[in-house]
Amino acid sequence: SPSYRALSYTWGGIAVVVSIKINGQQFRITRNLEAALRQFQSLTNITTWWVDAICINQSDNEEKNSQVGLMRYIYMGAAAVHIWLGTEGTFVMQLLVGKEEAGFPERIMRSLWTSDKVILQHFVDFFNGPYWKRAWILQEVVCAFDAFVHCRDWWVKWSTLVTVNEMLRKLDRNR
Repeated sequence: SPSYRALSYTWGGIAVVVSIKINGQQFRITRNLEAALRQFQSLTNITTWWVDAICINQSDNEEKNSQVGLMRYIYMGAAAVHIWLGTEGTFVMQLLVGKEEAGFPERIMRSLWTSDKVILQHFVDFFNGPYWKRAWILQEVVCAFDAFVHCRDWWVKWSTLVTVNEMLRKLDRNR
């Protein structure tokens, strides 16, 4: 079985970096990545992570170019992919956490579609956030054995968000 987890995230403002030390080696990473690593420290059963900004020498263009062809396999080979949204979508995540039983996403979306346009707009804004505009999502998440979406302290399975997104599209078509 795979022995590592992979991280999918947006780099955020690349001009704002911090220094961290991993296994005695200094790395300069973005604040968004730092926030993800700090959050995932609490997942004590996970010890090995694959993170592009750390596992690929970012100052070596030849290495970066050769790694691009392997990314699909790296994410496919991970025990799970953890998607870090940072603080984006906090409201939506709070609505979904702990409510992943069969049929729940469909029920909540139908209810919101007919009754609460303000909350529904939060879902629309959530799926229009920077993470969802990344082309790399396809190879990072779609190929994953298992995937979890994290926003601060909250997380849901990737499949829950796929269902919610499909419901939004379906309900929008049936308007």
